[in-house]
Amino acid sequence: MRATLVVVVSVMFAVGLCGAVVAGSIDSPGAPSSGSGMYTLSQIYDYFNSGVKTTPVPSFQEPGAAPGSTMKTTKEIYESIEAKLDQSDVTADNVELGKRFFCAQPGNWGIQTGTLVALPRPTATPTPTATPTPTPTSTPVSWGQTACEDLNGKWRDTQLDSPDNVLCWFYAGVGSKSCDQTCAEVTFNGSSLHCLVARWRDDDCGVCREWSGNAGAACSNDTGSEGRPLCYNGSVTCYRGPQEGHNVDCTWGPGHDPSLINLCVCVP
Repeated sequence: MRATLVVVVSVMFAVGLCGAVVAGSIDSPGAPSSGSGMYTLSQIYDYFNSGVKTTPVPSFQEPGAAPGSTMKTTKEIYESIEAKLDQSDVTADNVELGKRFFCAQPGNWGIQTGTLVALPRPTATPTPTATPTPTPTSTPVSWGQTACEDLNGKWRDTQLDSPDNVLCWFYAGVGSKSCDQTCAEVTFNGSSLHCLVARWRDDDCGVCREWSGNAGAACSNDTGSEGRPLCYNGSVTCYRGPQEGHNVDCTWGPGHDPSLINLCVCVP
């Protein structure tokens, strides 16, 4: 009986020792590791609504107090994000080539790359400051081919009862304008030109064909009572000018057939 009692007491003592070991502290042996902290729902909400960036605490911490009324729910965060992304209607063809953007359109959700090829913007031309025209001190330009062509005339050979067969021609334009009017509208060295009163003819209709742009226009010696080089409708027929012994009528034009366009020789 005594021996049995000793055995029972020994077993109870061993069990008691085991119980003391299992009943140790369940608290963490140390502080949370660095980087274990998390963003709060309010921080996430503020970032998507106003772009305010923040950082979480370095490591997880128990809250000092229960969440208050400023905490955002996941429902509020989702609805805020959804409302903003639903307003986005940009697609790749609206964004400059190579630029990356977030697309919220169905079927193209996520990061996209723009495909729009932008045209170069014109460089603004500054308004030039008016410069006073200096008083000329050089000799006026001499009349000749350069002066003629600078005035949009044509320096061409003609058939003229004069040793000088090269003259400056001007196109009167549609409207039956006379050669007197045409020459008066051209200024050289500060003075208007005037129609040359002489017999001058369009040599083989070369002037008329060049003005009209019709190299194959018919060339006629028949000028009727007009007696001047003409273009008919600018291209159909060219009339060379008056016959020998007749001068060109520089006044002919107004009130006559507007389809007959004068070819005029103008001189200073």
